[in-house]
Amino acid sequence: MAQITQISPQKKNEQRFNVFLDGNFAFGISAELKNSFELVTGRQLSDLELEEIKKALKKDHVFSKALNYLSYRPRSEFEMRQYLKRQSSNIDEQEIESIIESLKNYRYINDQTFAEWYVRQRREMGRRYGAYRITQELFQKGISKELIDQAIAQSRQDIGEDELVQEEMGKLLRKIQEADPYKKKKKIYDRLMRKGFSFEVIQRIYQQFGQE
Repeated sequence: MAQITQISPQKKNEQRFNVFLDGNFAFGISAELKNSFELVTGRQLSDLELEEIKKALKKDHVFSKALNYLSYRPRSEFEMRQYLKRQSSNIDEQEIESIIESLKNYRYINDQTFAEWYVRQRREMGRRYGAYRITQELFQKGISKELIDQAIAQSRQDIGEDELVQEEMGKLLRKIQEADPYKKKKKIYDRLMRKGFSFEVIQRIYQQFGQE
């Protein structure tokens, strides 16, 4: 048994508290967990209760890491699971799954939303990539084929594959200075195929530009 002898708000974060047991600092805890465990000065805590609090504190710490990981950009469920495994060697699979479920319940991670965001980023902003390359990248991030297909189909309603290739090819035709028509064509085809556009679409648009 241990007695809570003092609970005081932390100076840098009033939503967190320092808890002292038997006159000694024991742990810091969030306001939410403090209220959940009904921690008040004078209360006696059993060894079992202390163990439960420690487990909750560990989960809370890892959850904070997960939120920080999400602060840079959205993540897929697979990415988050791999991150938690790398960052938290002392947390087991069951605890990781519990954190994943909490993140999903709060809608911090959602594979459908992630897939739609990722496709927009790769098709409509910055470097524009084709469906094949985006599909491969999303597979590597653990997204199902069904969700990938849905996200790409939705994106195509805003901007089609032909339109993307047309835009990218126009840039390449102006940029690539090559006297030999065959070499110029090969360079354009290679660059667009590396971006994940299909040969058929590239060929059709190339011909539309009056190229042979």
